[in-house]
Amino acid sequence: MRTRSFVGFLPLFALLLYFELGYLMEYDTGECPLFGTVVYNVPCRLFSLVMLFIGLSVISLFLAGKIRASLLSVVSYFIITFFAAWEWALSARVISLVGIILSLVSLYISPREVETSRSLREAISLVIYVFVFLVFLLSAVSYALYFSWICEEAYSGTTAVLCSVISYILVGSGLTSPFLWWKGWRIHALITLLANFFFMKFVLRVLPFSELTFILMVVLFILELDGKGGFYEQKRK
Repeated sequence: MRTRSFVGFLPLFALLLYFELGYLMEYDTGECPLFGTVVYNVPCRLFSLVMLFIGLSVISLFLAGKIRASLLSVVSYFIITFFAAWEWALSARVISLVGIILSLVSLYISPREVETSRSLREAISLVIYVFVFLVFLLSAVSYALYFSWICEEAYSGTTAVLCSVISYILVGSGLTSPFLWWKGWRIHALITLLANFFFMKFVLRVLPFSELTFILMVVLFILELDGKGGFYEQKRK
């Protein structure tokens, strides 16, 4: 039953990801079409942020086995998106309408819950972690491919060399973060990412969505320190 629910959710997940990327971009620019008008700065950023988190909550509820709650959330997500996309391309409205139909059909045929070993807190923590790691990955790839000249441009001599060496050491350590998370050393996994984020934000200045990323990192630290899999529980083992 769990496998069938997951396979049935894949089309919805693909549509959800499509709009999640759009809302993330709107949050970063602070400008988006909303119900036939263009809203600037805080209102648009707030709307995009709310929609982004509704999307993340859909995935979290699904991973925690709360299928009906997840599908109810995704129905509301696509309904709001359908009206919010009124000034977007026609394809956005069509895709959101398809999302509404698929989610309603899935809601009708799906079980209320499926058995899972993951609690809602653990699911939320996992979803947020994947999000912040993808931000790190985007930053690391951008730096390696396009902005590796920053250290030489901003500094000179030994300082520039030191900046470059530290940047690649941190990027390399950041790539080990998923392994640490998988092994249960979640606070250590977060610390490696946090070191990267500080360096990319204040030294390299190539960190996108920096405000959102730092806020989510604080939330992750709280969840992991407070949860059963937190650092203090690990220290006692």
